[in-house]
Amino acid sequence: MSIENSLRLAILDNTISKKSLKKGYARGETDNRFSGLTNGTVDGVSFKITIIDPFPFPINPFRNMHSLYAGVDIFRAIRVLVSLKKYDAILAVGESSALVLLFFKQIFRFKTPILILDPSIGFDWQARKRVLDFVLPRAQAVLLRGNNQADLLKQIYGERCKPEIIYHAIDTDYYKPQDVRQENYIFSIGNDVGRDFKTLIEASKNIDAEVIIKTNEQSLAELALPDNVHIMKERVSFDELKALYAKARFVVVPLNDLPHAGGVNSVLESMAMGKASIISRSQGIKDYIADSETALVVEPGNIDQLHRAMRYLLANPDEAIRLGSNARRHVMDKFRNETYNNRLASIILKTYQNSRN
Repeated sequence: MSIENSLRLAILDNTISKKSLKKGYARGETDNRFSGLTNGTVDGVSFKITIIDPFPFPINPFRNMHSLYAGVDIFRAIRVLVSLKKYDAILAVGESSALVLLFFKQIFRFKTPILILDPSIGFDWQARKRVLDFVLPRAQAVLLRGNNQADLLKQIYGERCKPEIIYHAIDTDYYKPQDVRQENYIFSIGNDVGRDFKTLIEASKNIDAEVIIKTNEQSLAELALPDNVHIMKERVSFDELKALYAKARFVVVPLNDLPHAGGVNSVLESMAMGKASIISRSQGIKDYIADSETALVVEPGNIDQLHRAMRYLLANPDEAIRLGSNARRHVMDKFRNETYNNRLASIILKTYQNSRN
């Protein structure tokens, strides 16, 4: 099979539904995250996209379970298999979305390339490790969020794994600097397991500013909070979220040291809005920040270092302005949606062409 002017791409996702696509997928977006692929061309080739969600329960008995299991949809894989002539390439979001189809490819030896986007690189959970060990060496390309992940996979799988780096991106038209008056608070947000709010809470003691933490993390309810720390659990709109960023003195993204890019949404949102940030030096976030240029970077779990960085930015507002301005330029240079879409399209096209040789 050869393409002329259009590449037909099937996307297997286990995190969205057709209903939610109509409402907008990501924070502040008005369209699904793959719509940008259809807005341009790469080497004269445009993209025609079909998004294929998992089947609902009970056809897919795992649909309402953890995403690792929800993507293991035999009937979706069969649907794709019998319709292979309709697609030039298949993009599986997450490791489990590719599992059954790669098993079929091993049996039926079809040429249609299968790419995996943003697998969860973590080997401490045995179920996930088994899935990763099967799919990563068999995919025609594995699209990762950082060089640290590529290095790790090369150590584990050698030349059997074909990593490609595609950095996370942000809508820089929606998240942009706001002309509002700052209030005397420090802002932090996040619900994923990569956050280290306990270190932030300890570091916030004797800080001359309120610290607002927007999270649903239940374990924080057990902690005795300093008087200046407020946990915000109520839902906020995306416009309200932008206002929380804009009015803050600066943003703190406290992270555990993990290989995946935990916290990347908060990092890019605050940077895109021209806010100074203090960010933990997690392995998965290193590619997105430059210490003392686009953010202040502290070691994960270091309470004293985080405390001193917070006091420093409160005492030096001009430095906060400099960091925020640099951060906005950095995002515009490397992490815009347009950059992401062009990179994604180039990887898919290259992988397709390689599969034909």
